[in-house]
Formats: sequence, structure tokens, C-alpha cells
Amino acid sequence: MEPFTILLPFHLLICKPCQRAIPVDEITTHLHTTHKSLPASKRGDIIRACKSSTALWNNQHELQNFTIPKEPIPAIDLLQAPLLDGLKCNSCSYVVRNIQKIQIHCHTIHNWVNPNKRGGDVRATRAQDVPWRSGVPCQ
Repeated sequence: MEPFTILLPFHLLICKPCQRAIPVDEITTHLHTTHKSLPASKRGDIIRACKSSTALWNNQHELQNFTIPKEPIPAIDLLQAPLLDGLKCNSCSYVVRNIQKIQIHCHTIHNWVNPNKRGGDVRATRAQDVPWRSGVPCQ
């Protein structure tokens, strides 16, 4: 199934050259846009093999059920090097790289209310306590 491998403990399909996890429903697009040089027959074989597997995450929606490890784990060599711009919730193990996503998470899961109102001059406000920390390594 080159250039892909399955990372079984996490049920992830990994594209080795791209160093990214690809949900099964996105494999066709990924192959056609990123790996055009692969013969069409080989791309078709890969797509069929992936779609027939029951051990893989199929789409982004299913990935929401992914159990995030409670404790940090070593970097996964098959994935790109860890980025240092993660935002980790202080109340649980949720980590993302997008400020709006961490705000939504903290609001919906932990009932956090953002003290900044819309349309205000953010530069005029002093630094505030937020229920997450930044600079967290993530893959």
C-alpha cells in the first residue's frame, strides 16, 4: 500500500511522504492532488484497500471520537515533527492549534465565558487569564 502505512494503535492511515494522517474518505482527493505521479491503477488499488479496511478512521466526523491520550506520548516518527504552537485546555487533554477552536471547546465543554466583547479594541485590554495554555507541542 505504498506510500501509505497504518498506525494501528491509533487506527490512522499515514501518508509517509507527506507525514500526515489521512481519513479514508479523503484518500481519493489526497492521491489525485498530491500524488498525481502514481499510476491510476496503483491509486485505485490503494483506494480500494483503504475503503475495505475496518481498522481506520473514515472521516473527520468519526475522528471526533478519537480518544486523546491523557498523558503526553513520544512523537510519532511517521508524522511531521511536533509543532510548538498548540493550545491545551487546562481542564482536560484537548489540544488544537486554532484560537477559535479552543475558545469554542472551553465555552461548550467547560462553560467558559470570554470576557472580551465583540467589536472592542483588543489592544486596549490587558492580558487576561484564559483556561488554556499556549506553546504546547503537538502533531
